[in-house]
Amino acid sequence: MRLRELEAFRAILETGTVSQAARSLGVSQPAVSRMLSRLEKDIGFELFHRISGRLVATRPALALSRDVLGTLENVENLRKITRTLQQGRFGEVKLGCAPSLVRRLVPEALERFLQQMPDTRVVIEPRPSRIVVELLSSHQLELGLLFLPIDHPGLEVTPLRSFSTVCVLPRTHRLATEAALAPQDLDGERLILLARSDPARFAIDHAFRNARTAQKIAAETPSVELAVTLAARGLGIAIVNELMARDTSVPETVIVPFRPELRHQMALLRSDSLEASAEAMHLAECLTDAIAAMPCG
Repeated sequence: MRLRELEAFRAILETGTVSQAARSLGVSQPAVSRMLSRLEKDIGFELFHRISGRLVATRPALALSRDVLGTLENVENLRKITRTLQQGRFGEVKLGCAPSLVRRLVPEALERFLQQMPDTRVVIEPRPSRIVVELLSSHQLELGLLFLPIDHPGLEVTPLRSFSTVCVLPRTHRLATEAALAPQDLDGERLILLARSDPARFAIDHAFRNARTAQKIAAETPSVELAVTLAARGLGIAIVNELMARDTSVPETVIVPFRPELRHQMALLRSDSLEASAEAMHLAECLTDAIAAMPCG
């Protein structure tokens, strides 16, 4: 039972004549007849009856057809995958990123990526930095988009654009019209800060210690979106990354630079022991371009 014979069987099923089956397969009518005869000899029963000039499948042929069609579909999928692999492509790319980046930055990059690679499946994992690093190290992700510092052996880190730290506060707040806000300006103000495990939090805490200003913390959260929402409700002043602040801010809030200037360095990460696919390389390019186009200072 040869693959070409199964293809001839399918073609006759679909067209009802040897001549049309031959045209669909790009071979001669005698060739199709020979393939059908060999197949019937191999399986031991007749596959078609000739009725009114057409070939009509026998009951055994109909019983066989589902498995034959499924087998041919699997073979065609295998051929497609093989062609893709020959081009250095794998049909899928997996990206891990900080959860706050999925609101705007990642969708903008994916829009361009999928326009150019529409047959690629993209898996997005919005996870904390620690989890993304673990998944990259175990080759469960191809790319990571995180903020530095990230110090992990076996990961290739490509620094990208950096973004400043800002304060998000209600438009009606007395400090909303200031050109910038320093720790001394925030003395006694209720603050909404990122979780203590966030690398950006370390720099903010250090700035307050250097200014000998105590922090009056109203809330702590790993979510920039939640911090901005709490600020919009008048529960405090959120101190967060400018990129994420602009992605999550609402009309009821204003964004004021924080001083001294604290930069948040974004980076692309990948395992140095995993060969980059064509999809991963192109997605990295789309992410880099999207980041460069962000309207931040």
